[in-house]
This record gives sequence, structure tokens and C-alpha cells, in this order.
Amino acid sequence: MNIKTALCIALIATATSCVPQRQFKDMKSQKEKCEDERTKLRAQVDALEISRNELQTAFDAEKA
Repeated sequence: MNIKTALCIALIATATSCVPQRQFKDMKSQKEKCEDERTKLRAQVDALEISRNELQTAFDAEKA
């Protein structure tokens, strides 16, 4: 009886712990969009940092 009960509990736990395929695909798609946006934003940050550094250098040269 113990083996049958344990098997039944394991089966129920496995069946209820799975994520639906549609939800998994939605989350995966959302994750990919976020990663793409993060990459674009990182490129913008890098470009802005370069511009800031150039302006700071020009400012310091004028100041000196």
C-alpha cells in the first residue's frame, strides 16, 4: 500500500507542477523581447557615455 500511495502522490505532484506549454512560450517570448530591449538600451548607454566623455574633455580643454 505504501508504494502505491507514494506512486500516486508522485504522479499528482508531477502533473500539477508542470507549466502549461502556452504559458511557457509566452514567458519565453517576453524574456526574448526584454533581452533585445536591454541590448538596445545598453548600446544607447554606451553611446551616451562616449558623448559625455567627449564633451567633458572639450569642456576641460576650454577651461584650461
